[in-house]
Amino acid sequence: MIQTIATIAADHVDLVSAKSFEDTARDLAAQLGRPSAWELMGLLDWGGVLNLSGVAMKALCFLIGDPVTARALLAAGGPAVGLYLPVKMLVYEAGDGTVHVAYDQLPLMAPSEDDALSVVAAGVDAALKEVACGAAGWG
Repeated sequence: MIQTIATIAADHVDLVSAKSFEDTARDLAAQLGRPSAWELMGLLDWGGVLNLSGVAMKALCFLIGDPVTARALLAAGGPAVGLYLPVKMLVYEAGDGTVHVAYDQLPLMAPSEDDALSVVAAGVDAALKEVACGAAGWG
């Protein structure tokens, strides 16, 4: 048996929304649109799950992706990149009532050198930033 363990640091992007939880989540879903057969959009209602155990929370995790972008990322970075696909974006209401739109920029998703993976990843990061900012009411 061969095992490799690597530490991968992630840059966490967290935007405080100017809108309510419901409006932020609705606007994010609207920006993502209705997925076609070639797109993936899933939704995990973490708040609903925790509410079942008596913990009140508003939190929705959006799974976002499409095969064209995934193919480009996998071709540039190899099969292991698939571990980070689809990307996730979380809309949640914190204990102080502020609403957040959050996602992680993984090292392989952050542009570093002018290689194929960095080029494709920069495009993914720009798209995530645009969607997150739009949902949070930033511009």
